This record gives sequence, C-alpha cells and structure tokens, in this order.
Amino acid sequence: MVKVTISFGALAWCSHGTLDVAVTFIDGDQASTIYSTSSPAAVISELVNKYGKQIETTPSGYAAQVSNEVARAIWFASSYWRSNNEEINALVNGELPPFLQFINEITSKLDEHLQTFKPISHELLGKKCQLNLSNAPSSITLTLISAGYSAIQATFKYNQIKVEWLKKIMREGADQTTWNLIEGLGFLLPPAQKEAMCKLSEGTLSLVEVAAKLTRSGIKTLNKTRREKIIVWLTKNKFQKEADTIVIHHTLLKPLPNNR
Repeated sequence: MVKVTISFGALAWCSHGTLDVAVTFIDGDQASTIYSTSSPAAVISELVNKYGKQIETTPSGYAAQVSNEVARAIWFASSYWRSNNEEINALVNGELPPFLQFINEITSKLDEHLQTFKPISHELLGKKCQLNLSNAPSSITLTLISAGYSAIQATFKYNQIKVEWLKKIMREGADQTTWNLIEGLGFLLPPAQKEAMCKLSEGTLSLVEVAAKLTRSGIKTLNKTRREKIIVWLTKNKFQKEADTIVIHHTLLKPLPNNR
C-alpha cells in the first residue's frame, strides 16, 4: 500500500497557471511529490473515495492508503492534467495505457517513475530538439532548435505518429528537409499540423503539399504577420508563384472601400 496525501494552496506557478495541488506519495522510506493545477483534483478525489483506505483529513487537505495500481493512476492524473478516464482506469486495473507505452518507447525510463512516483518532465530533450508534454496526452509539441538558437515547432497526436521516426529525430536531430517541412507546418492551425505531422512521420509529406496548404491558408488568413511569414517560407523554398498568388489576392484583388 502507498500513502497518498493531497494538499491544497497556492504553491507555485507555471505557464499553465497556478500549481495549487501537491500530491505526495509515501511508500516505505521513499517519498515523492508532484505539483499540479486544480484540474485533476476531482479525478484524484474520486479515486481516493472509491479505492482509498484509512482516509483522513489534514490541515491542508486529506490523505489515504491506496494500492500501487491506484497510486499510479493518481500519479498519472496529477502528472498529465488532460488524461482521460479510460487511461486512468487502465492503470487502476494494472494495465499500461497507450500514452504511457509511447512515453516508455521514447524515454525507456518509465518503470523507474512508476516505481518511485517521481514526475516525468514535461520537456523531453533530444538532439537539437525537445518534446513538450504540457498538453499531453491530447497533443504534444515537437520543437526543433538550430545552431543559431532559432526554434520552430509543430504539434501532433502521439497515437498518430510513427514512433521510430520520432525516436530518430530525438536521437540524431532533423535534416534540412524535415526542418523546412516542420517550419512550414508551424504556420498552419493545430488540426492541420497534427494531420500533416502524421504524414511526415510516415515519409509521405512533400514540400509541394505543404506549399499548397500554406498557399490556401495565406489567402484565407486576415493575420498579416502570419501571412507574411507564409510568403517568406514559400519564397525561401522556391515556391515564388504561390507566394505571388497570396500577395496578389491581398493587394490587387482586395475590395475597394465603400465610400457611399
């Protein structure tokens, strides 16, 4: 059995807001704490009420004894605020949900975290790249970093990506073609990014296809900064005709103001 204590109060801050829940796991002489937003508080409370033993209140929250399986479910819920019931129930039943299988393939250190309840960093570093897991499991962001410290990024769904491709990127970095493709995808909206990242990992995404997507997006968007970045990408990757199409649409074809 593992003792779990849940404490409430403004404890720290991150880019997603205040970390106002502390979940501490005490197993024998080992202790580990995860700081989280209030998002998983209801899920954790439900797990404790349903499976906990020796539930007691504390000055800042409550504590209970739970099985290792339930403790891992609480660990998962507090680590990944966007986790769903299916994934949590799998851990309660002693199974490893698909997202953690994905993490295990990427890091190969999952067993250590499951045994000690230590948090997994939301930023996994690779060669000139990193994975941001802040919005996982629903989406993950891949950031590529150049020698000049410029960065580009695109989001994807873990269950739509070829893991071997991603592991190679993390291990060896991205070649120039991959960099150009991901740079272009970064100007698309997240749903389109995720779809295209799937094709990129399968080796079926071309610069021509990305250029076509960006041309359509550049014509439709009213965001001048985004449109200019798309034009720069198209020009740099030798799609001058497509870049000109966007310029023409937003200048020569722009409707005249109605002065009547």
